Amino acid sequence: MSLDPASLKAVGIQRAYALTELEPDVPRCLAQAGPLLERVAARMARDFLPV
Repeated sequence: MSLDPASLKAVGIQRAYALTELEPDVPRCLAQAGPLLERVAARMARDFLPV
């Protein structure tokens, strides 16, 4: 299930990050979830923390 940006904002979520944006193959995405989450966390830090 996915929500559009307006639905996310309605519940207070500014942005969503999908691991499948980094690794589109779902079984590989699940197998490599840890490293992918680290990459997403780095992206979130760049997006939200001041430089």
